[in-house]
Amino acid sequence: MTEAGALFYRHCTRILEQMQAMNLELSEHQQQPSGTLRLGVATAFGELELGHWLPDFVGRHERLQVELHCSDRFIDLLEEDIDVCLRRHGTPTTPDALAAHPLLGYSRLPHPQRLQLTGPAGERRELLMPQRLSANSPMALRAAAIGGLGIASFDRFIAHDALRDGRLVPVLADWSLPSRTVYAVYPQSRYVAPKVRALLDYVQAYYAEQRWQH
Repeated sequence: MTEAGALFYRHCTRILEQMQAMNLELSEHQQQPSGTLRLGVATAFGELELGHWLPDFVGRHERLQVELHCSDRFIDLLEEDIDVCLRRHGTPTTPDALAAHPLLGYSRLPHPQRLQLTGPAGERRELLMPQRLSANSPMALRAAAIGGLGIASFDRFIAHDALRDGRLVPVLADWSLPSRTVYAVYPQSRYVAPKVRALLDYVQAYYAEQRWQH
């Protein structure tokens, strides 16, 4: 190879290396989220839930702009040019419909996948539901239910605030779960101290008012 040929070869090699570097940089740039993300959500979800995480998401992707579409109607993603739509599970209106929904189970129960229901006429149904998530923490299950992962069964005091502001919605309001009893445990004695009796009377009266109904 002549000296001129060797020089030409080195120049060509450098050009090829630069082109490869440019292609790699362009590929990495294209893999980073950018442009406008058209996001569809249910109205309540957009008003009550997105504020908890959407600002952080946008802050992590500086090249990304979010165009939010809040609607409770059916959305045709292609026709309305929506990139992604977040929807929570529908609200079942019968026990059979409920049985098709994923259950968030409390793992400390003997049978976390089962629900025993009593209907308005006293009829009873036992449902064996598909379980998407189980946890030994009611608050973890509450967070999962608010996030739309499935159906959950809670003591009302756990779900009260989320029911009141719409983050959770009740299902099958005419049907009930087995009642749960609050027990007071104290040393066995024929004599119950006034301070203990005062507490027992207060707690009994407090819960007799069926709090957390509204």
